[in-house]
Amino acid sequence: MSPALPSLPEALAEQTLRTPDATAIRHQDGTLTYRELADHVTRCASVLHDRGVRPGDVVALQAPRGAPAVLALLGILAAGAAYLPLDPAEPAARASGLFADSGVALAVVDTAACDPPPTAGGITVVPLTELLSAPAASGPPPGPADAGQPAYVMCTSGTTGRPKAVSVPHHGVVRLVRDQWYARFGPDHTVLLHSPLSFDASVFEIFAALLNGGQLVIAPPGRMSPADLGKVLRHYAVTTLYLTASLFRLVVDEEPAALDGVRLLFTGGEAASAEHLERVRRQLPGCRLVNLYGPTENTVSSTMYPIDPHSPVPSPVPIGLPVDGAEVHIMGEDGRPVPDGGTGELWLGGVGLAHGYLGAAGQDASRFVPHFDGVPGHRLYRSGDLGHRRADGDIVFEGRIDDQIKIEGHRVEPGEIEHALRRHPAVADAFVHARRSPGAGQRLVAYLVPRTGAAAPLDARTAREHLAGLLPAYLVPGQYVVLERLPLKENGKVDRTRLPAPEASRAAPERLSPTERQVAGVWCEVLRLDTVGPRDDFFARGGTSIGASRVVARIRGRLGVELPLAVMFDTPTLAEVARAVDAAAGRPAPSPPPAAPRPSAGFTVELSAQQRARLNANRAAADGRTQPVLIVHRLTGPLDVTALRLALDALVARHDILATRYPLVAEPVGVVAPADARHWPLEVRLRPRERHDAEVDALHAEQGFGRRPFDLADGPVVRGLLITDGDRDHLLGLAVDHIAFDELSAELLTTELAALYGEARGTAPAGLGPVTQYQTYARMRAERYAGPKDGGRGPRRRRTAHERVPAALPLPPPRTRPRATGATRTWNGTCPRSAPAADRLAAQGITPNGLHLCVLTRAVSAFAVQERFGFQISQSGRHLPGTDTTIGCLTELAFVHFERTWCADLAELCEKTRRQLVRLATDPPPLAAALAHLRADGHRQEVERLRDRPYLLFHHRQETPVTPFAPDVSLTPLLRPAPRTGARRDPALTVTTRSGPGGGKITVEYVEAAYPREFVADLTDAAADALTDLTTWAGSR
Repeated sequence: MSPALPSLPEALAEQTLRTPDATAIRHQDGTLTYRELADHVTRCASVLHDRGVRPGDVVALQAPRGAPAVLALLGILAAGAAYLPLDPAEPAARASGLFADSGVALAVVDTAACDPPPTAGGITVVPLTELLSAPAASGPPPGPADAGQPAYVMCTSGTTGRPKAVSVPHHGVVRLVRDQWYARFGPDHTVLLHSPLSFDASVFEIFAALLNGGQLVIAPPGRMSPADLGKVLRHYAVTTLYLTASLFRLVVDEEPAALDGVRLLFTGGEAASAEHLERVRRQLPGCRLVNLYGPTENTVSSTMYPIDPHSPVPSPVPIGLPVDGAEVHIMGEDGRPVPDGGTGELWLGGVGLAHGYLGAAGQDASRFVPHFDGVPGHRLYRSGDLGHRRADGDIVFEGRIDDQIKIEGHRVEPGEIEHALRRHPAVADAFVHARRSPGAGQRLVAYLVPRTGAAAPLDARTAREHLAGLLPAYLVPGQYVVLERLPLKENGKVDRTRLPAPEASRAAPERLSPTERQVAGVWCEVLRLDTVGPRDDFFARGGTSIGASRVVARIRGRLGVELPLAVMFDTPTLAEVARAVDAAAGRPAPSPPPAAPRPSAGFTVELSAQQRARLNANRAAADGRTQPVLIVHRLTGPLDVTALRLALDALVARHDILATRYPLVAEPVGVVAPADARHWPLEVRLRPRERHDAEVDALHAEQGFGRRPFDLADGPVVRGLLITDGDRDHLLGLAVDHIAFDELSAELLTTELAALYGEARGTAPAGLGPVTQYQTYARMRAERYAGPKDGGRGPRRRRTAHERVPAALPLPPPRTRPRATGATRTWNGTCPRSAPAADRLAAQGITPNGLHLCVLTRAVSAFAVQERFGFQISQSGRHLPGTDTTIGCLTELAFVHFERTWCADLAELCEKTRRQLVRLATDPPPLAAALAHLRADGHRQEVERLRDRPYLLFHHRQETPVTPFAPDVSLTPLLRPAPRTGARRDPALTVTTRSGPGGGKITVEYVEAAYPREFVADLTDAAADALTDLTTWAGSR
């Protein structure tokens, strides 16, 4: 018999009658009253009823946390069905097993945020948008006949390798949150829903609010840091909060002020920390603390232990007394109750007891056993937890009978992970257990024995990727150890004491000093790594000179420390850089000058030297127009076009440079559009998938999207084109005029666009920091590289200007000065790189950029007729404070000098190259500034002769990993830059080198009318020989 309790829909309907106009739900997009909530729920239930859902059915729900998911959940209950919540990233194989065990016939899915669930067996998928957009219902559909029917099916880890589906009744939830001794929830409670719906704490959060007239605040989707949590708690004035014990410890350690406004705080899911509870008890005397305990099989919580606000917290922290309607018995091995003080297994029962495990009769019978009172139909759940009862009645948890563990509140059965690992063909055996690290809690470690004769070697990456396709993220170990065999005891069980610890340098951040941890966080961001160790070399782990500049900029911004960039090259290990940070901590870092105010109305800005040069060149052209920089990405997945438009507009709103035009006036200036006039035009074309390759070619056509010039005077300087098949295949072309853009801007734009797209969809906050606007950069540059009237710095600038412009370059003079109508030809040569040699070069501070510059220098020296020669080299321009967040044309040219004698000794050549690049990275006086000083010192004719002197321009590109665009949308860059509209008007050869996972590539671009084809071929052959010499030399050291 079911107790005299209402079902969840009935209880919610009763509350709606009491407070129809009170606020029920608050979320990032608005609010809902109880009356509005009831209307939405009835519509959802009607749609489900029309699709065949009947009382007693199980409906899967796969959606990120958010108001739409909560409405769907309540609609499923109102239709009389039970909901089975799935994580948005639930592996398909695991979902299939749950569907089969639970008898799922219909799934409600947020198709924009989740991969499609398995549909074998005739499962119908209803998009969440369809459920929420239904018209008003004529009347409520039939709900459950009584509160004893299933309300939800929650998945837990299983020892057999298959997850268990726990069926929980309505009355179990109602008894937990209404009229309880441990708390009286009511209209004055604002409860935060921040747990995933697939975690049963979400049940407690949702219904503690909605069944008692309180407000349910729904946190934004995705994971939240303690700082993010604090912002949400303060913004919504949350009074009631549940945190797993792990998250509670983290918040208390990292962001204790986040809890200042909370009046009722529950913690549970694993053993509580008396130390952290005591700190909060002392610091927040107005906050009531409650430690809760209970498995899913007895509806979220079976016991509660309120912390005495006037006494120190005992250790261990008790789990307390049974909640109203619950039974907790401490049983001996003989199945009889043990006396108070004796240790036994906790057998749980009462109103909240689950129906059992769906589709697993054997496990059901072993865990859900007849009650010892002998009453027919009465059952108890054998939890496997051990504990004892104190004299005052409170129960103390003592551990587990078996190997089950808790990780961040999630129940983990190591057997399920081991079973999944053994399914890999290269794994002969596996053992998983948790290792506790100081300050880091418990971590799962997998020990693997490789199968003899396996086709592929077994390593951590292989195992991790295999598990990611079978298990949810919390069941995937973070560390892996490969052993020849597992150490065994005499009884045949694994001897845990003989299992080696994982490698500390890759997976023990707790061993880092405070400064090392901060620096490591920056390195991981820049290098896109999970962990780094104190002995790791920045360049050996994939760093570049540009990456080193970013590290220094972020250390400056976050730690307030001015770190010379040379430190990254001279002492490139994490420990050494951290020591340099500590040494420099007493010297304040220079800050970017205060940004000019950004009024809502339009305003004018001064131009940088790069912008003036480009504007003058454009106006000298026949039509006064220019052509764009083109970015093309292939996007695969259910793209939300509306969110994409909003994200593009947000980019223009964020970066003034993208909203600037350049009117035809005597003194060139930029005019920034007002806030309400900023827009990124996006044209959308619907095309079949088979025509997409042809559309990519069309982007580069003579008058196509990628080559159509911009009108800088009237603007805009940006445009976009989306070619889509209307389903999952899309091409996104973004064009920006070069006056507002450069190569590194493209990488930054793609990263920010992905973040803003997620925010526009409501799936995750963008989390983007403040921007140093381009006009602020232009002002910093002008002050640092001022012209002849630059005060005391002028003499030094003028002296160095003479040193940085070489007298001649070792290239043959051009046949004729090329005209704008001349043809352009590109020669490509792919150059393999030896990984061991590259690693050794990296250890010497030679980046891929430096390696290719050494190659080019040695090649050119074969043609040199003078001892001293040099190149022009492009620089990112992002060495000034704060400019790592700046979009715009910051790239500049500088000179590098070499001597023929250096090239004979490869060690000397590498060292000289490294020093040149360090100098340029730390103080790169641009070519334009050097030439201005030469003109001011009376060398105007020499400057003019430079225009006719042959020179070589060197440019290096580091191909970096691409940030995923969205959880359900992949991004593939199509690196096909638009061809030039005409030949170069200067007698230059441009050598562009690229470095990436596949090795290096050298491209030589030249004007065939000016340089003999044979000369360029000889030069590239010499470069290939030089690369072979360098890699052979490095590999033999």
